[in-house]
Amino acid sequence: MRVNTVYDRVTVQGEGAHAGTRCTFVRLYGCNLHCRWCDSAETWDTHGDNGIAYPYRMNSRTMSVADIATDVAQLDVDVCVVTGGEPLLQRDDLLDLTAMLGMYGIAVHVETNGTLRPGDLAHHVEYFAVSPKLPSAEAGNAIALPVLREFALLGWRRAGFKTVVANLDELAEVAALYDDIGVERRARWVMPEGITADRVGAGLVELTEAALAHGFNVTGRAHVMLWGNERGR
Repeated sequence: MRVNTVYDRVTVQGEGAHAGTRCTFVRLYGCNLHCRWCDSAETWDTHGDNGIAYPYRMNSRTMSVADIATDVAQLDVDVCVVTGGEPLLQRDDLLDLTAMLGMYGIAVHVETNGTLRPGDLAHHVEYFAVSPKLPSAEAGNAIALPVLREFALLGWRRAGFKTVVANLDELAEVAALYDDIGVERRARWVMPEGITADRVGAGLVELTEAALAHGFNVTGRAHVMLWGNERGR
């Protein structure tokens, strides 16, 4: 698999329905979207589109599924979050990784932008964190309605929808999108943009009351509040 980072430590899930969960992360390399505020541009941005050029050879390596699973299992966690980039670009290998981690008793959560179908992963991944990207992300054609509806059909226990909002005006846009694709209220999350504790904290203050009025759950970014934008945390 094309890997950016396999975490060498235990951490917590910082966002969404499983915030605070003891886990580790596998960050895969490659993304089909190039969001202007991307907080993991090292997984795709070799040209400095977001301000910093991340050389491919310094930020991507090839690992076997078995080696990844072994590294994760050594950390004695119950949950491994696979993120990116966009993990579903490597869907077939990800299916193998999910199966191998399952042999160790480790559940897999996948973070995806919701543009690629889950395929057989839908039957094996414990939870999908689906993050549709609004036009403000300047990521091109990032909304794939049929794919998002497929995730929504998994139900709130299996899939949560978490959208970054840049301003309060976008809340109505997110609500309309969630209505369109049939997201249950328990699965509706919004999150402020930000990669620093100050920015996330200020965003939560601005966002929360209005988001609650729209019926959203609200998530911060616990890992950012704890460790800033430190990689591997």
